[in-house]
Amino acid sequence: AGLVGNLQYESGGELNPEQMQFGCTLPGCGVGIAQWTDPGPRWSALVQFASSLGNSPYLYQIQVQFVWQELISNLNYGLSSLFQAKSISSAATIVEKDYESPSIPHLQTRIDFAMQILASYGG
Repeated sequence: AGLVGNLQYESGGELNPEQMQFGCTLPGCGVGIAQWTDPGPRWSALVQFASSLGNSPYLYQIQVQFVWQELISNLNYGLSSLFQAKSISSAATIVEKDYESPSIPHLQTRIDFAMQILASYGG
């Protein structure tokens, strides 16, 4: 829920794989559910990942798979800390700090989204 709440916030509240950063125009904008910067190394890696699977980087499924790929392949993105989180608030904070690293966190909104996700799908 902490991860999904962050992705929901990043992508305009709807987990939109085509979300552009606050109406920005390319180049230099965040794109997708995690707002990878295009152009940038993480966006380029997503494009390469999608291409290797014969798909577009703008597909929700591809972006979710890529988030997981990033989390398991980069220890600095906080996956081990996320698994040890004791609350939704701490999980959302870990993802915000270690995976997203936004210039303006809006942490409470990320936590609120995470709580909604847990209430809808968790237990």
